[in-house]
Amino acid sequence: MKRVLEAQELEGLIRHAEQGYSGFSFAIQVKENELDRLYEFDLSLLEGIQSLDARIAAIAEPGKALPSVKECIGILEQVRLTFKRRIAAITGTEVA
Repeated sequence: MKRVLEAQELEGLIRHAEQGYSGFSFAIQVKENELDRLYEFDLSLLEGIQSLDARIAAIAEPGKALPSVKECIGILEQVRLTFKRRIAAITGTEVA
């Protein structure tokens, strides 16, 4: 149950994250030279979600449920950490 709540929390964070062109959102300003780094975070998030999708599909395969669930947990944690790092980079609170 704890993992389900963690996944729901991550989904909520991503779904409700600030978005938009920096010219319209004054709270967070992203300089043009920082965009490539943010695109890399975004690509990593998309790859993680695609990987998660593949592992979820494997859960239904005979004998693969437990290993696939364990991999899903690891992937979710990586996606969560990547998202947190992305937010920290945007807000200027990232620790080097």
